[in-house]
Amino acid sequence: MGTLRRGDVDFFTVDYYEKGNQMYQYSKDILDQIKEMEGLETAITLDIKSVYENGKIIEGVEYQNIENGFLTKRIKDQKLHSFSVDIFAGHSYNRISFDIEKDIIKINELQHKNYKDYLFFEKIFMGWRTLGSGQCIDENCNS
Repeated sequence: MGTLRRGDVDFFTVDYYEKGNQMYQYSKDILDQIKEMEGLETAITLDIKSVYENGKIIEGVEYQNIENGFLTKRIKDQKLHSFSVDIFAGHSYNRISFDIEKDIIKINELQHKNYKDYLFFEKIFMGWRTLGSGQCIDENCNS
């Protein structure tokens, strides 16, 4: 069993090996683990199965410790599909999620449910636009 540690809290993963090669990792979304721990659950169900090939995750979720939090990458069909940053500060927590769809990266923040932005890429130009108001922040934004 592996753990990702943040302060006094452990987030659990279980690695499965065959003939010395890592085949799978079982885990649970960090936010879901926090919710279960707050409910004083004694058992946590690891409901995410990540598949390894040649030491890399080709399908599933990859976790990385970063300063004051975790970076979580969601991989689908061997490509990065989305990622999130879970941030811890004292007794505070927040998650910023980035969902990748073609030439757009949608950005969501957990603490402010109405906050939705997206980055879009068109040829060499990159601009920001707010989904809610539809107003461009960048003066060169067209659409």
